[in-house]
Amino acid sequence: MLLAGLALLILLGTALLLVPATRHGESAGPLTAVFTATLAVTVTGLVVHDTNDYWSPFGQTVILGLIQLGGLGYMTCATLILGLMRRQVSLAQRTMTSELIGRMGTTTVQVLVRRIVLTPAVQGVGIVVLAVLFTAHAGRLDPQEVRRAVFTGISAFNNAGEPLIPPTRPAPGPPRLRAASR
Repeated sequence: MLLAGLALLILLGTALLLVPATRHGESAGPLTAVFTATLAVTVTGLVVHDTNDYWSPFGQTVILGLIQLGGLGYMTCATLILGLMRRQVSLAQRTMTSELIGRMGTTTVQVLVRRIVLTPAVQGVGIVVLAVLFTAHAGRLDPQEVRRAVFTGISAFNNAGEPLIPPTRPAPGPPRLRAASR
């Protein structure tokens, strides 16, 4: 069930990344889309192409959503949905979920749901700190810097290591050369 859920998430991400609006210029190829979706869901921190340059803001949002879903885990999201629907979660489902998050024994659904609900709050604090630092560096409230803070905060929280970093630019002016001494 877990593998089927991950495969479905990767297929959905691949389909979304094949939409022309996700790219600057022409649409991404099928291999690029499937590898990017897989790497985002599995939060490996690897990229096929530079996320900042290759993908449009819509494509970056798709990748960010895949990172978030992969980071939180398919089973914890499913447990949250079941809890919100007020359905009973079986002992087998609780055991599978607790093994997924690396705990031995069984964890009550309420504790798990509470932790999942706190996750966006913790991410939000990190995003606000990054937004303040990024916009302070820019010297003004720059929407691009806020978007970069959101992407970097969620990526870092989920251990994906895929920030939106603009390409480095050389220092202005010609390089200074020293005359060789004889």
